[in-house]
Amino acid sequence: DDWEWRSRGVELSLRRIAPSALAGALAGDPGRAINPADLPLAPTRLAAFELPWDGVGSGDTPALYAAVGSDGAGWNGAALFVDQGDGQLIALGPSPRRRATLGTCLTALGRGSPHLFDRHGAVEVELAGADLVLSDANPLQIGAGANRALIGDEIVQFLNADTLGGARWRLSGLLRGRGATEGVAGSHAVGESFVLLDDGLHALDPAVVGSAANAVIVAIGLGDSEPAVAPIV
Repeated sequence: DDWEWRSRGVELSLRRIAPSALAGALAGDPGRAINPADLPLAPTRLAAFELPWDGVGSGDTPALYAAVGSDGAGWNGAALFVDQGDGQLIALGPSPRRRATLGTCLTALGRGSPHLFDRHGAVEVELAGADLVLSDANPLQIGAGANRALIGDEIVQFLNADTLGGARWRLSGLLRGRGATEGVAGSHAVGESFVLLDDGLHALDPAVVGSAANAVIVAIGLGDSEPAVAPIV
């Protein structure tokens, strides 16, 4: 009702008001719910491979990776297994929920030398989804290992990534035969796989995967009617 200064602070005179009298005045705004997009579950896409030794450690342990993704943004990860050739699935744990950048080559990458910067060669790829993107890199970033990609069995690096609309991209400014893969630089074809070698890859435990020559990696997600299966390239 009123207030007055005192030596120890402000003195307030209060009067109790019955809760029923405040019922209308206390009505609040319930706010607005921001619901996540109701996206359909999409099937899993999978690639598995061993990368060359990067110079860290002894180099005696295989560097095995799986690139796990999907065509749709509603994909939310998959369970990974290895089949060592006997039909038994051994668990490798869950994949990341982030989709790896996977795609398919629409044109065949021509021959190229690992000793020269290729200013004229290019390859067109179609990524698994239109929401997946590639980016340019400058020479300093390339020297630090940026924009590495596995095209078929060859590791390349690209300076320029130009969008062609939708999920299609044109890659140019190429360094070829990275990681001692120059032996396959002349054996490309339309329709081979494209995998961006970035931090979206999932490292596999070589002790669990084993050394069987016919081992395959298996991924099973919520949107999969059949598991995705990939040999280890």
